[in-house]
Amino acid sequence: MKKIIIVGTIAVVTVSLLAFLLISVSSAREEKKSETKKADNSNIEGLEIFLRARNEKTHIETDGDTRETALNVQKGDKVVFTVTVLNKTGIRIDDISVDYELPEGLVTMSSRLREVSQKFGSIDHGKKEYYLVIAEIEEEGEIVLENKAILKVNDKIIGEDSVYLNLGLKSLSQTTTRS
Repeated sequence: MKKIIIVGTIAVVTVSLLAFLLISVSSAREEKKSETKKADNSNIEGLEIFLRARNEKTHIETDGDTRETALNVQKGDKVVFTVTVLNKTGIRIDDISVDYELPEGLVTMSSRLREVSQKFGSIDHGKKEYYLVIAEIEEEGEIVLENKAILKVNDKIIGEDSVYLNLGLKSLSQTTTRS
């Protein structure tokens, strides 16, 4: 009788261990599938970039998507650019970056540089990330400057947005644009 109880106990323990191992392996596979789905960057429709500008002197803010809606600026003005990346894809997107160089005539206030690119890494669905660039207008004259930010995933261009700056022009007709 004792042998039967011991054998029965060993069998129950063995079956329990096997069931635990199967559940653990199955759970690990599901986690791996879930991670793979989150990191799948093939469905990137819905990943968007927005660029806005605010003249700190006049307190006017705009998305300035066209030359006609360009933000009016003058030499010495400080402009705050907001670069926003919004993920509406349904999944987490990895390896997100923004290539962004200020046009000639603008420099950052902190480093006096024009290169202001940013690596975000991952952004979950429904989330947004942003950063600010504070620049000073160093250019004089009459010209429209195109300020462009390019959104990339795995170094592949996904989208872009621009803000136009009107430097000293009274009328925007028949002018050239420099980026």
